[in-house]
Amino acid sequence: MGPFTDITAAAASNGGTLLGLAQNVTLRWADISMAPLTAWEFGGEVVDDVRGGVGVMIVWRIRGADADAITAVFPNTFTSSGEWLREPGPVRAGAWASDEAVQVLFTPDDPTHPGLLLYEALPRVAAERGGEAALDMSAASEVTWLVSFVAARRPSDGRRLEWAPTSEMTAP
Repeated sequence: MGPFTDITAAAASNGGTLLGLAQNVTLRWADISMAPLTAWEFGGEVVDDVRGGVGVMIVWRIRGADADAITAVFPNTFTSSGEWLREPGPVRAGAWASDEAVQVLFTPDDPTHPGLLLYEALPRVAAERGGEAALDMSAASEVTWLVSFVAARRPSDGRRLEWAPTSEMTAP
């Protein structure tokens, strides 16, 4: 999590805050809006689509209770007092998620794989199958958190993300 001093450096030395161990990292395109254009002269057949906006997000499972990751994703987090989460907390319903926006850089272990940089990332708890966020607290399972960061447009130039080898990325 940014700001970064050297975006081309290895994950632990790029100047950002490490968000713990991750697994199942996925870049998702969500909320793809397309409006079909029909031609009634052809019996209402779809002849084209009008493209709307596309939502982009990175989703991953955080392994364990990494304080930096929990603080970034949950706005009502207290880590210094021994509590991890308290509801309701200081951030109330109706607050802007953009107030909590961060830069997120995914740096893969394998240097041949591309990295992913989100310039304005809005933190979210991701929904599991069935549409609810869940934390499995059974003794038989590892504590994991499914989280996501939605790529919002950077105010300065409207860019949302960069997917490239980290050695070729431009500094945010």
